[in-house]
Amino acid sequence: MHKQYVFLKCLFCVFFLLTVSGLVYAEGARFQCKVYDAQGQFLGYLVDLKGEEFPHQIDWVTVYRPDINRFLSFDTLTGDLVPEVKIWFNDVKCESEPYIDWQGRFFVYKHTYGKKGVKYYTTDSWPPLPIASFSLFSEGKKECSRISISTKKRLPAKEITLPIRLPAATPFVFK
Repeated sequence: MHKQYVFLKCLFCVFFLLTVSGLVYAEGARFQCKVYDAQGQFLGYLVDLKGEEFPHQIDWVTVYRPDINRFLSFDTLTGDLVPEVKIWFNDVKCESEPYIDWQGRFFVYKHTYGKKGVKYYTTDSWPPLPIASFSLFSEGKKECSRISISTKKRLPAKEITLPIRLPAATPFVFK
């Protein structure tokens, strides 16, 4: 009986320490800087800045939007989402169900469908599945490319409506 009591007491102590340290971490992790576009539209909380000559030139700004619980990476020149995203398809014409790489599951991606318009994707699925892809759409090149079969772990993309207008007006304002 004494061993069970000691075990439960130790388990309680570990739980208490993890809870307290989690609260301290969460308290320290509050976002300090908000990012707005040039027209005052709130884009999100600043997470990261990237640039070839950073800190002199900022090319990308990554923000967190708590209302959709996702990250968005903006091109600071165009005010649009960064075009470095590839959407994968299991047909050869980029017309079947879209997939995204599993590492990007917490981000929002833009996909331009030619004259069909623009869609924004994220994913809520887990775990990643081995998906056979025959084509990919590169937003940067704005074209569908047929590829030799590529089976990698991916997630089904889910269309999302953004709570902001894009492209955002530049330059961005940090407060």
